[in-house]
Amino acid sequence: MAAVATCILGLLLNPSALKKAQDEIDRVVGTEQLPTFDDVDLLPYITAITKETEMERCCSDLAMLHDENIYPNPFDFNPDRFMKDGKLDPNAKDPMHAAFGFGRRICPGRYMAFSAVWIAVASIVATFDITKARDANGEIIEPSQDYISTIV
Repeated sequence: MAAVATCILGLLLNPSALKKAQDEIDRVVGTEQLPTFDDVDLLPYITAITKETEMERCCSDLAMLHDENIYPNPFDFNPDRFMKDGKLDPNAKDPMHAAFGFGRRICPGRYMAFSAVWIAVASIVATFDITKARDANGEIIEPSQDYISTIV
């Protein structure tokens, strides 16, 4: 799942977003169980991360999802753009309006796809500390942000 890999890259590049998400899960779900779909409404920051992931290059290369008038700094991984006062911002433009197509060509699996990414992100954030790799000298290795076309 390219979306999950892209989300992990985004969290590597924005460790404060990972910390916010981990704090939210620890506060709402605790540390003894994994989040479930029953927790969706209680974990708005995980939803914001999932929305941010939809905007990324691997998931959608649509110019309308990278319009700086709608999404300032659209190539920065910034889930906070979908948040206001600790809740999802109802005025923030939802990337689902474009990420899954339009009209007769809209993806019939869009809700399932969003849910699959959401539960994967929630589970990863709940169970792992995501940090940058280090080389033999202990120096941080900056991850590449280049994408290549492949077929799985």
